[in-house]
Amino acid sequence: MPRYWYNYVPGANPSPTLPANYRLSTIKPTCVTGSTICSVYSSVPTGAAAPTILPSLSNRLSNYITNGLSTNAAQPVTGKFFVYLKS
Repeated sequence: MPRYWYNYVPGANPSPTLPANYRLSTIKPTCVTGSTICSVYSSVPTGAAAPTILPSLSNRLSNYITNGLSTNAAQPVTGKFFVYLKS
């Protein structure tokens, strides 16, 4: 499955684990650490163009978001980051 960057853009329900709060980004974020979610790197189903709104959050990505908010650091702590934060 292809992966795309999605920026966190809180709506009426600002939960960082709500997929509707993420919008497709055409560039990789420059943020990395902070106390607020900046972007997530998520896989989406193979097929047509990338959805402009994140279709769903996997359990793993939800855990990375929770861990990132707890530590103020990009997640996971080793390997490729899938959750970036900002100040």
